[in-house]
Amino acid sequence: MRHLIILIFAISAAAAPVVTDQFGTVRTSLAPGDAVYIYFPEPGTAQIKIIDAATGAVVLERTIDVKTPGPQLLWQLHPNTAEGTYRIYITFSGQPYVYSITVATPTLWQPYLVAAAAAAVAAYILWYHRAKLLPRPHTPFTYRLQLPNNYVVEINTPQAVFGREFFIKLGVPEDVAKYISRNHFAIYAEGRRFYIQDVGSKNGTWLNGRPIKGLNPQPLKHGDVITVAQALSLRFLLAK
Repeated sequence: MRHLIILIFAISAAAAPVVTDQFGTVRTSLAPGDAVYIYFPEPGTAQIKIIDAATGAVVLERTIDVKTPGPQLLWQLHPNTAEGTYRIYITFSGQPYVYSITVATPTLWQPYLVAAAAAAVAAYILWYHRAKLLPRPHTPFTYRLQLPNNYVVEINTPQAVFGREFFIKLGVPEDVAKYISRNHFAIYAEGRRFYIQDVGSKNGTWLNGRPIKGLNPQPLKHGDVITVAQALSLRFLLAK
């Protein structure tokens, strides 16, 4: 089922600017003192605004006239740049894009990698055998999505794909909906669980603050927060 959803609803990504470091490597996490570059795939004009997600303050705002494809220096981080999440809003040749970067002092992660991998394998083995032994009751196909204004829409289908037109019909403003792809993410039921998957959106999908674009389907539970293109937050609610 999950592969069918991907094949039917995934859309081809248009040529889009990409956030990189000085070596041309795509990056979403940088350290104070690093440089933020934008790789532009074609000539055009880019209006860029960087906002501190914690305070809402505008850190940088500029226009770049891109003469030839390639990387452009956007922001040289100061060694004292505040750690946290920053959102980069780009309008390039009339198309809106939004990216998120995290500025944090790097930590040594290698000692924890092996332990985390071993724990994940053990957890999967336990879950797999438990799922085979326990019966799977019928799953009702009803759940609700709660919008920021507390409006709740009820969904009664085992699988659905959500995109720009769906949210516009619910009253989401056009200046927010423009960041949402025509086919953005899918929710479907399998066994006793509901799952969510990004279906090739331009500006990504987040589950409880974690990006899921490019990942396998992720399980949903009551109260989970789905963030669409970092522009709209929804709460997933199981039907009572």
